[in-house]
Amino acid sequence: MPAQQYLDIDNWSRREQYYFFKAYENPFFNICTMLNIKNLLTYCKDNSIPLSHAYFYLSQKAVNEVSEMRYRIHNDKVVIHDHIDAGWVMMKEDGSIRFCYLHYTTEFDNFRAQIEEITRNIEDLPFDSNEQRDDLVYYSVLPWIHFTGLSHAHRMPRNDSVPRIVFGKYKQQEDEVNMPVAVEVHHALMDGFHVAQYLEKLQRFFDGCGDFLV
Repeated sequence: MPAQQYLDIDNWSRREQYYFFKAYENPFFNICTMLNIKNLLTYCKDNSIPLSHAYFYLSQKAVNEVSEMRYRIHNDKVVIHDHIDAGWVMMKEDGSIRFCYLHYTTEFDNFRAQIEEITRNIEDLPFDSNEQRDDLVYYSVLPWIHFTGLSHAHRMPRNDSVPRIVFGKYKQQEDEVNMPVAVEVHHALMDGFHVAQYLEKLQRFFDGCGDFLV
């Protein structure tokens, strides 16, 4: 588990928002948007890199650079994780799913090696939701759907504060190649501004992918 520290809630500028939204029965909000992956898609094709490997890695880089994406609620405290790993859903040949976990790394080759090892062993992986962990972002991919809206299944009442990010089917639209991205986060911990920071970083990483996928 990554190193962590506790946020000083009493001196936090979002203190009132935190307590206000923390009391909600459903404190999550979801933003769906399109990001242009034209440069990323070209780079991946030219360098024989699976597109999903690239956007997962760049997303994890963006997640870890926005401090609010590393905040989690532990009872009445807010933990700031030193870094965030990735939990993602992968499909087996029979159509069932497995939850897979990737350690955060700044090395793209290391990140790809983790994915490739999981892919080789996916048929033998147990069904492990790892619900005791919150030092994660949950990822899913819907490569069949160019969606414009999305919601998630949750237990009620909700007892987690883990962000959920979903990537969809990309589509050529005029001079862009647009891929839907849905981001669901806990409103007690962040606002639309912080989601925008993540999305802006991710778009910048997509545009300049050659500088990061090395």
